[in-house]
Amino acid sequence: MTEGELVRRAQAGDRGAAAELLLGHQAGLRAYLARHLGSVHDAHDVLQDTFFDALSGLRGFDPARPFGPWILAICRNRLLNLRRAGRARGGEWLAGVERAIEERRPDAGAGHGPDALRALRSCMAELQEKSREMVRLRYDGGASVQDLAARFGLTVGGVTKTLSRIRAGLKDCLARRMEAVS
Repeated sequence: MTEGELVRRAQAGDRGAAAELLLGHQAGLRAYLARHLGSVHDAHDVLQDTFFDALSGLRGFDPARPFGPWILAICRNRLLNLRRAGRARGGEWLAGVERAIEERRPDAGAGHGPDALRALRSCMAELQEKSREMVRLRYDGGASVQDLAARFGLTVGGVTKTLSRIRAGLKDCLARRMEAVS
């Protein structure tokens, strides 16, 4: 069945066709979000919102047009809205920390969680005080990008760029430390 036929069936109320249509794009959208968001939770939320928006607007979609670019545009807009609102949870390194915490749980089996946490602490200690404070306020304290901009005398874009650089540096540091451990 072609994508256009799936769209027409979904527009007619066929839930199976709608599910097939969305599932056909799920992996690509997840990969797109993984490149732009470090938090698996944010990626999941954006994907869910994207699917909701796509299903809500499906009746007005022209089945003769390709569905992929349309749903990607919805996803991109959802991602931009999340960033504008300053609610993104963090970078890729945060997902690594979440995994390390999960691995440290007694019921999670043998893992390298304690090593990953030690590596993260060590990497954090190497940051300049201002960078450590910014990370602590943003990810531990839940401060918005706007709050950080006011506190540190930066623009919102400046804070976003600074946090991105800090996350990239922490990611590289963690990778080096974890490679040394293994």
